[in-house]
Amino acid sequence: MAQGYSIGLNEVKFGLMPPIWFLPTATNVLGHASAERLCTTGVLLEASQAQSIGLVDEVVKEDEVLEVAEKELLSVLGTTNASARGMSKQAFRLDAVDSLAKDADVDAEMFCSLALSDPIQASLHQYMEALKAKSKGKGA
Repeated sequence: MAQGYSIGLNEVKFGLMPPIWFLPTATNVLGHASAERLCTTGVLLEASQAQSIGLVDEVVKEDEVLEVAEKELLSVLGTTNASARGMSKQAFRLDAVDSLAKDADVDAEMFCSLALSDPIQASLHQYMEALKAKSKGKGA
């Protein structure tokens, strides 16, 4: 991840919840306490904070992101068997994939009914206006 950027799930600030299918994935990566905190508070983490809890592997200068990512990818691909790596990833993610398939309709319905409601639309509009104002301030 590039220095100077932030990452997180800020849906809750607008009245939405993170996708149901994402919750087990976040818990697997971050542990229950960190995942719950991020998903229920809408906190956006600076790059170094995200790295400290395991959300990102490395923090580099923006102009180094692609080079570092390419080196890491080539290192992994060059030292592992693609078939075994793929099967291992599938095994680790089996519960999350099953949950996604099982809950996809419920998740989509819940998201759409919330996202299209008047209060959420108003909140999203307000947020977009704030982003536009912030963007104009940076360009001035």
